[in-house]
Amino acid sequence: MKAIAALLALSTLLCAQDAHPAGDPSGHWLGVLQAGGVELRLALHVERKDVGFVATLDSLDQGAKGLAIDSFVVAGDKVTLAMKRLRASFDGTLVDGGNAIDGVWKQGQELPLHFRRTAEAPQLVRPQLPKPPFPYASEEVVVPVRDGAGEVTHQLAGTLTMPPGDGPHPGVVLISGSGPQDRDEALLGHQPFLVLADHLSRHGFAVLRCDDRGTGKSTGEFAGCTSADFANDARAMLRFLRAHDGIDAARVGLCGHSEGGLIAPIVAAAAPGEVAFCVLLAGPGVRGSELLTRQMQLLGRAEGMDEEALAAAYEFNRRCFAIVTSIEEPTQRRSALLEAVGEAWPKLPGSLQKVFESEASLCEQAESFDEPWMRFFLAYQPGPTLARVKCPVLALNGEKDLQVDCAQNLPALRAALEAGGNGNVTVVQLPGLNHLFQHCGTGAPAEYAKIEETMAPEVLQLVTDWLSQRFGHQK
Repeated sequence: MKAIAALLALSTLLCAQDAHPAGDPSGHWLGVLQAGGVELRLALHVERKDVGFVATLDSLDQGAKGLAIDSFVVAGDKVTLAMKRLRASFDGTLVDGGNAIDGVWKQGQELPLHFRRTAEAPQLVRPQLPKPPFPYASEEVVVPVRDGAGEVTHQLAGTLTMPPGDGPHPGVVLISGSGPQDRDEALLGHQPFLVLADHLSRHGFAVLRCDDRGTGKSTGEFAGCTSADFANDARAMLRFLRAHDGIDAARVGLCGHSEGGLIAPIVAAAAPGEVAFCVLLAGPGVRGSELLTRQMQLLGRAEGMDEEALAAAYEFNRRCFAIVTSIEEPTQRRSALLEAVGEAWPKLPGSLQKVFESEASLCEQAESFDEPWMRFFLAYQPGPTLARVKCPVLALNGEKDLQVDCAQNLPALRAALEAGGNGNVTVVQLPGLNHLFQHCGTGAPAEYAKIEETMAPEVLQLVTDWLSQRFGHQK
């Protein structure tokens, strides 16, 4: 569920041979950092100044540009850099006549990194990125979120796109997946919600999408919040859109991706008269502990973990999840987690011990399960809430989704909705698509960044057609 850094493999590197004298690292450099099954392209930009060299770093496949390098030092053929904020450093040696730097990247662990000169850093290709002019209006909005007493606790900054015409228009609220997401759900150079909002607004739907609390331009604190808190934010977005000029309040609904597909039913079940529809994109259908156990197995196998390591990881996670969801008292819960780590560490296969490096690292993993968001998610069972959702529902899942397994979750979603008497349910398994609804090879997150497509056209059309047939323009 958590956003995962991904692979964008590099097939060729253009080398600017002899563009700079040996010992002068000025210019552009490109390297590939590999950690387990994940590869990240790093672009290093070096400029000579009167005071020495100044450098910045781009993590191309994570969409991060201009990362500050606090110190960049060249001494003979030795090159070192340090990035305090990331707690990262690099020690390298200029080789191949000054056209390559071989070294070691240090950030929690030591990884080999080879930079090569390049004329310029390659750009990510995202052909679906919307480009102006747009046939719809777009405005920046601020959505107040209130507590039970009606006091504003924080504000969500967002974008509202309005189709042409007088309206009143049907509306869609987009709800992002887990982790602090911006309004476009930006990930690895992709902006799925921007692409989806553009498509819907071109076909007659107003769309509201916001930065998560404490993210982007939104206020509030993200840390320590659970899906229940984010459901309150989604409810505020829903009510804001329903009250907006030019919107038909009776035709406003929710579209959630991943964790957003868990949040949308919470809102719909609590306020049935306010939600006209729910679109669930890779939404969970089973208890969180079951989903994450399956997810960890599928992802581990995709990353090349052997079966012995997978079995050991399964047993350790299963025990930790049981502790987190069954022990209420925090001190007792932490003690039980530490005990589980102490018993598991000496029994772990060598390949798994190599991944964690130390018992302390495994302990950090176990303690991460005890955070508020994770405790809520592990214990949450979507079924009872889904059974109370009475509005029309469209549930989609990619056949190759390794984060929210299609075979595990889609049948459970359908069964829960139908058990509650909802007769307007459309459930679709989409062949060849991953968790981001991209056409893919294996479905592994390592592919996300290297796939140029942001969201499969058939998914955009399916969602739009389903909504248009039920809630489209009414004269």
